[in-house]
This record gives sequence, structure tokens and C-alpha cells, in this order.
Amino acid sequence: MKTVSIFTLIVLMLFSCAKKERTITIEGQIDDPSFSQKASGVKILLKSAGVQSGVYSPTYSTIGEATTGTDGKFKMELTVAKSSGYRFNLSKTDYFSVQKDVSADVLEAEDNYTINFSIYPKSIIHLEVKNTTPQGNDDAVNYHFTNIDEDCTTCCNNDMTYGVGPLYQNTTECELRGNKMLKIEWVVKKNGNQKLYQDSLWIEPFITNYYSINF
Repeated sequence: MKTVSIFTLIVLMLFSCAKKERTITIEGQIDDPSFSQKASGVKILLKSAGVQSGVYSPTYSTIGEATTGTDGKFKMELTVAKSSGYRFNLSKTDYFSVQKDVSADVLEAEDNYTINFSIYPKSIIHLEVKNTTPQGNDDAVNYHFTNIDEDCTTCCNNDMTYGVGPLYQNTTECELRGNKMLKIEWVVKKNGNQKLYQDSLWIEPFITNYYSINF
């Protein structure tokens, strides 16, 4: 009898802690600021972490998806319950993907949840740096981009690159936002003299853009 009572108590506790399932409407709009327009054809995946099919999992599982129309808007209706957090994943060909986490308390606060995003077109910069007028072994060049905003494993950054020697030559490629101006800065040292150079390059979207530094 005592065993049955303990079992009953545990069951009642589990039911009392469980969140009641309910339907939530999630909608929003996605902009493409680079072209000052709404972003159509963007795929949105909504993922949830927590209890899935009665089993707790720390990983995120897809529970809903939608695609933006020509007006950049999306909408999905889904049943939610017992989630420890939500994650939005946005993707579109030739655009940088977007990921955003939202706490369960925020998303589940109302029956209607609205969230907006911005996405940016991808481009590639192909940069070639070469010592074309060597003067001696102490020839040196320091160069870097100065206005990179992206952050990914294949993205460009603002870190300085150092090159030394009369035969120095280097080629790099990396991803960055298109439809914007890229700023480049480099310093050349030769024969004990040092000179600073700066330039700007318009980055066309969706293609590889080429730039050379010959020093």
C-alpha cells in the first residue's frame, strides 16, 4: 500500500510540473538592408530543445518551418510544450545564414509571437599581395581590411597580415557582405622608409571581387 502511494505521488508531481500544450502563432518579416528591400524565399526553421516525445534532450530538434513570400513575411502555427529554449535558423542561397536563440519564457509568453530578421548577401574578395619592386631583404608590408562586420569560419576579418622579404607574395580569399564598400589599408617599408596607403573597393554581391596590392 505504501509503494502504491509513493508511485501515485510521483505521477501527480510529474503531471503538475508538465507544461500544458498549446498552439502559438509565430510570424515576422525578413529584410535585406543591402538592397533596401524585403527578402523573399528565405527558409526559416524553428527548433526546440528540451523534452521531445517524453525524453529530455539538450539538442535542438526542428518543430516548424516556413518560407518568406515576396513581402518578406512568414508565419507558422505550432503546438509547444516543455521546451527549455528555441532557436531560429534562416537560410537562403548566396546569403549569410542567421541563427538566433530565444528563451522559452519569451516565446511562450503570449499566443502570438512576432520576430523580425535581417539577412545579407554573400560575396568573395580575392586579394593578391606581391613585392613587385624588391629593394632588399628588409622589405616589408603590413595590410588588413578595416570595416569587416561578418563573423564566420570562412569570413574575412580585420586582422593584420605581415609580409617580409624581396620575394614576398600572398593570395587569400574570404567571404564578406556584398553591395558595400570595402576599406583596405597597408603599410610598406623599404630602404628604411615607411609609407601608409589606403583604398576602397566596391564589393559586388554574389560574385568574386579581385584586388591587388603591388608594392
